Amino acid sequence: MELPRNSVWELHDSDLAEDGLYRILELMHDVESVVLFPLNQTSRSVRPLALSIDAFIENVKSLKAKKSEFNLPSFLLVAEENIPEEHIVRRDKNYALIEGIAFDRAFVFDYATKKRVPHLADYARAMEIDRKVLARLLTQYWRYGQDKSALLPAFSLSGGLGKERKATGNPLGSPKQPRTVAVERAAKYVISDIDKSKFKKALKKYYLKKTCLTLSKTYKNMLVDSYADEVRIAHSCGRPPSVPTLKQFSYWAKKLFTKEEMVKGRTTENDHLRNKRGLLGSVIQDSYLPGTHFEIDATVADVHIVSELGSQHLLGRPTIYIVIDRASRMIVGMHVSLYHASWRAARQV
Repeated sequence: MELPRNSVWELHDSDLAEDGLYRILELMHDVESVVLFPLNQTSRSVRPLALSIDAFIENVKSLKAKKSEFNLPSFLLVAEENIPEEHIVRRDKNYALIEGIAFDRAFVFDYATKKRVPHLADYARAMEIDRKVLARLLTQYWRYGQDKSALLPAFSLSGGLGKERKATGNPLGSPKQPRTVAVERAAKYVISDIDKSKFKKALKKYYLKKTCLTLSKTYKNMLVDSYADEVRIAHSCGRPPSVPTLKQFSYWAKKLFTKEEMVKGRTTENDHLRNKRGLLGSVIQDSYLPGTHFEIDATVADVHIVSELGSQHLLGRPTIYIVIDRASRMIVGMHVSLYHASWRAARQV
């Protein structure tokens, strides 16, 4: 039975390994083993495992192991000419670090079968890199198909785009700095889920109305409704109130409601449909072929024409007519006339 290198197999109800996707790294007939790499584990450092070739083939025959596919991330599907130069330099540097050990069949088998592999630490020491860094590079190389491009930096997966950060005890960001020594500033306020519900309630009550209150006035009304006790106690004690700031309120207003919801809430339905909603379709959607529709426009040129008999004879500003084909957007006709913009002159185009 053919077991191609780098092929992906799905194990189900097998006594050889846990259920999931596995990539074949090596077929070692000298030790009658197949080295598999688990693709379902998401940790940064994952070890392969070695199984008996005969046992794996038996699982294939009993349909406990089926050939499958593994979708590569989008940053690995970019053409070579479209990869930034700094990413190529980083990829080649990472590949040079693992090139001397990733193709060592004895190391791969030991790494899959033994708990301690001194060769990994010795090689990392010789390359002057940390052993854990080397293990992570090997994991990335094996997971994404044992190809040089598998070591491209995954900068597109960095950061927390679209994820909400939660403060655990300490406020996020840099500490507040007072503008003057005489004025004490309140400590940073950490927004909780209760505060978010108060924000949402105030926005629905005051901001998303036809009265069109500003966000600043909505914030002041919210303090009166939900934080009046804290403001009153703080003033009596002579300290700044521990309440959400206007900047925090403005930030969460944009997070809790989309721009479309805000526009809809602050205008009438008739005004929204006529003036505020997004336009559907395009003017060229009904023009499938060139020559179906033509558009014409007339513009008065910002020049003055004089007579060839003498520059003292002023003829006036010309009107330029342009005709375009709606489908191809190409100019199909042009006419310059001293007559004012009208159908009478447009017929000359």
